[in-house]
This record gives sequence, C-alpha cells and structure tokens, in this order.
Amino acid sequence: MRDTLPTLDTLILHVQRLRPDGDALQRLDDALETATTVSGLTEHLVGHFVDEARRTGTSWAEVGQHLGVSRQAVQKRYAAPEIDRGGKHPGYFDRMVPAGKHTIVIAQEQARHRHARRIDTEHLLLGLCGKPDATGALALARCDAPPDTITAAINGRIGLPSAEKETEKLPFSPAGQRVLQHALREALRLDHDYVGTGHLALGCLTVTEGIASEVLVNLGVTYDALRDAIKDLSATEHRPAS
Repeated sequence: MRDTLPTLDTLILHVQRLRPDGDALQRLDDALETATTVSGLTEHLVGHFVDEARRTGTSWAEVGQHLGVSRQAVQKRYAAPEIDRGGKHPGYFDRMVPAGKHTIVIAQEQARHRHARRIDTEHLLLGLCGKPDATGALALARCDAPPDTITAAINGRIGLPSAEKETEKLPFSPAGQRVLQHALREALRLDHDYVGTGHLALGCLTVTEGIASEVLVNLGVTYDALRDAIKDLSATEHRPAS
C-alpha cells in the first residue's frame, strides 16, 4: 500500500512536469505550492480518521494518547478549525463561491431572528435552503429533502423565527465551525479548487453532533447519494476570481 503514496522523487517529477521550460525560480514557486497542497491534504487525512474514531466512541484522551499529545492539544487541533483575529476561517472563505458566501449571510440572519447566541449547524442548513437554485439545495432536493421540507423540520425542532432580531454579529458555534471545516475537506476529496454550497451541504450532514445532521438523516439523506448529486451539479458553481 505504501508504494501507492507519493515519494520525494514523484513529487520532484510532478513539479518538473508542471512547467518543463520554466526557470529555477518558477519551479521553486511550483514546489512551494505543491508542498502546501500536500501538507493540507495530510492534515485533512488525519482529521478524517480522527472524526471516524470519535464517531465510534473513542475519547479525546484516547485519540491524544495514540497521537502522542495531550487531550487538550488534540481537541484544540481537530475539534474545530482555528479562527484568526479577523474572524475568518483559513482555507475556507478564500475559496468560497459567491453563493456560499450568501449562504453564510442568510445563516447569520436566521440565527439573529431566532435570538441565537451563535451560528449553529441548523442555521447553516437554513442558509442553504435560502439559496434554492444553488448546488447545495438542488442536491438535497434530489435526495428528497427540498428546502421547504428541511425548513419545516428545523422549525419543528427550534421554533419559528421572530420579527425582531439580534443586531450584533454572531460567532460560529464549535459545531458550526466544524461544518465549515468539513466543507473544505469535502471539496478536497472531490478535487475541487473551490468551496461551494454543495460542500457545505455535505458538511451539514457529516458533522453528526449538530441538529442539521439529525434533520437530514431523519429525512433519509445519505452521504453517498448527496455526494453523487453534488458531483453531477458541481459544474454550476465556479470559484470566484481572486
């Protein structure tokens, strides 16, 4: 199995093939970009199996012991993505398509109208429902979970929104942060260089500690069916110009 993993020689060859006529500094740029990509994939690879271990009932202490670090260290690293001082999630918002950004705005408004203290997974799912023509909502509809049905199910869990709303900007809950993290991971798994509403829908489903996942599972949405629908529809969303 290890023979299928990239070696130093295969990575060097990959960089050399990117621009055969490039100069040494161009190859250095390509090497740095490749190294960043490989490092990011490695982080998400480990994170995927940390999540799998947690879903099977493994404690953070056991995961930390297995990785040779403290419980606090492993939980801080893998429980949610880090947020910089500007409140941004590295690797997520810089790759997000416009429809995805609008989804976050809708999620913020949903949380405010429901007098929530944080943007949680159910608000992100409601944000997807607010963009019915985007890939995320269309893919969910293909899985027999259209926006109206999802909205009704969430309202049944947390109640209807009120006319008055909170005015201050709300942070993401830990589970909401994990949806963003999982969305980026799903984009990488699909070999997409952007994060769209379809990836966000997969994040809502795979973060199992949130209300969004419970609602989708109760509606019969499965990971494989949703992923296949997103693959079929993903050509409708494109990475925004930088």
